[in-house]
Amino acid sequence: MNFTDFFQSNTVIMMMTLFLGVCLVGTITMILLLVIKGDERKKMILSKSSQVSVIGAIVVLVLGFVYSTFIVPHVDFEVELNPIMYIGVISIIFDVAYFYYCRKYGD
Repeated sequence: MNFTDFFQSNTVIMMMTLFLGVCLVGTITMILLLVIKGDERKKMILSKSSQVSVIGAIVVLVLGFVYSTFIVPHVDFEVELNPIMYIGVISIIFDVAYFYYCRKYGD
């Protein structure tokens, strides 16, 4: 076994594990933020964050379609996009938008 192949395969596994960990933390944070009650300002921040995450979800789905339709046939490396990855990416988009709007509007 070549050291370079071993290192590259372990790097991919570590990156995917890190991504899934960040997705898990993002999903839990998103659920907690949505469950906690708040005043009008928090509701406005949640609504703006939700709008950004819906737009981000549409962009992610379109990019996933473009990737699987046009890019995968021409490359040797393929990543299967599953619903867990989509939920994780959408939760990360929501969390980033929420913290941005919290900082902007002060909550």
